Order: sequence, then C-alpha cells, then structure tokens
Amino acid sequence: MITIGVGEFAIYEDINESIITYALGSCIALIIWCPVSKKTAMAHIVLPKLNRVEQYNYLQTKPSYFADVIVPKLLNEFLGTKDCQKDKLQVLLAGGAISKNELDVFQVGERNTNMIKFLLSQYGIIPNKLEVGGTRSRTVEIKVINGEVQIKSQNMVI
Repeated sequence: MITIGVGEFAIYEDINESIITYALGSCIALIIWCPVSKKTAMAHIVLPKLNRVEQYNYLQTKPSYFADVIVPKLLNEFLGTKDCQKDKLQVLLAGGAISKNELDVFQVGERNTNMIKFLLSQYGIIPNKLEVGGTRSRTVEIKVINGEVQIKSQNMVI
C-alpha cells in the first residue's frame, strides 16, 4: 500500500498496489484511473491556487499542494498515452469539507472543489464521482487492479 501525505501525489500501474491518503478535511483527493493501462494516480490537494511567490517553495516538497499546478500535470500524464483517452478515464473527487465554524470566511473546501472541477472542465472531463462537502473528514483508498475506491469518513474537530 502506497500512502500519500498532504501535498503529495503518486502514480502507479502495479496491479498489486493500492494508494491511500488520510484525513481529508478541506483538502481534496483527486483520483484518476485508466481501466485500459491500470495507470492510477492520487493527489492530496491542499489549496486551489498558487498565487504568491513565497508559495513556490512548497512545490519542491509538496508537488500537489496547489490544484492549479497538479491537475494539469496529472491529466497531461494520462492523456499523453494512447491507452488513456479522456472518455475512458475514471475521475473521482473526495474531501472538500467545510468548517463547522460559522465564521470561516476562507471556505477552502468549496474553493478547492470548484477549482478542480473547473480545471477538469478545461480538458472536457466531468468527474465520475464526487464525494465532497459536508463536515466530515475522509480517508480514501483506490486499488490499482480494478479502480475500486473505498471512502471512510469520521467527524472532524474543526
């Protein structure tokens, strides 16, 4: 089992593997699976957009921290192969929870969801499954062999 942390991503084709990420609150897990090649990717995305010069240092250690950086990177990785055509890709978004704090002006979960959906639409892709929003934290796992996704959720403490 491959574990990815906050701001990390993984791409695998080994059918014996699964990829997992834990404790998605406002963060989003973007999962892309190609049923032909079994190529599977998961990214743990923290923020919708890289918008300040100071944030560039995140990209060295956290390459999927920003949606506007990692979504095109992953899509180009898949769409650049003959086996993974966009009409065959399975795309799932999970996470994007909202804070229980009524004064949360940042609305990061909703902004993450909207940005990722927008970026996917630029490639003509609509997610096959969305499990976003709400006030629950999620742990997401995908099996490379068959694209089976398991989502577990629990109450958040925010």
